[in-house]
Amino acid sequence: MNKKWFQNPILVLFSCIVVFPIGLVLLGANSSIRWGSKLLISLTYIVLILVFFIYYQPVLKTPKSSSISASMEKIEYKIGQCYSQDSLQNGLSVNTMPSGEESFFCVDLEVINLGQTKVFYVSLIDDPKLITEKAEYSPDLSLSQEPFGEMIPNQPYRGYLAFRIPKGEKVLRFRIGKSAKNISP
Repeated sequence: MNKKWFQNPILVLFSCIVVFPIGLVLLGANSSIRWGSKLLISLTYIVLILVFFIYYQPVLKTPKSSSISASMEKIEYKIGQCYSQDSLQNGLSVNTMPSGEESFFCVDLEVINLGQTKVFYVSLIDDPKLITEKAEYSPDLSLSQEPFGEMIPNQPYRGYLAFRIPKGEKVLRFRIGKSAKNISP
């Protein structure tokens, strides 16, 4: 009996376990395994596949209602005083002066988590912008002392955002999330 290497019954049964579609093809082509055994192995695989799909049915995740998620993680901003600053201390407590063509502009900010669970807060999520006559500016977080990190519900966190703007540019307004404040009339 001149068998080919892929007709070895041990290889066929091993491939039925590891890569069952290829194993079933090899099982059908193998002449040394009786047809009753082939039928029994094939039916066993069909039953296992049916049990798998019945037991592990895909569960479609529906998006949360926007009102529920909004009430769970709602951040409220209270924009305080807005002012120019001659120098600021960075996070390493090093006094920083603006370069000759720029000035520092600070916005006091109070952030409150109105949700029911604590959240991790970073101001950049709500895209804070200082709007001048000529451009919009993002805060320099190395100079800002913003509220940052985990926020417990209903506890206010205070700090300020610092902006580097060109000297002499007129600041019109500040906005963060859905909150805004007009600075110049």
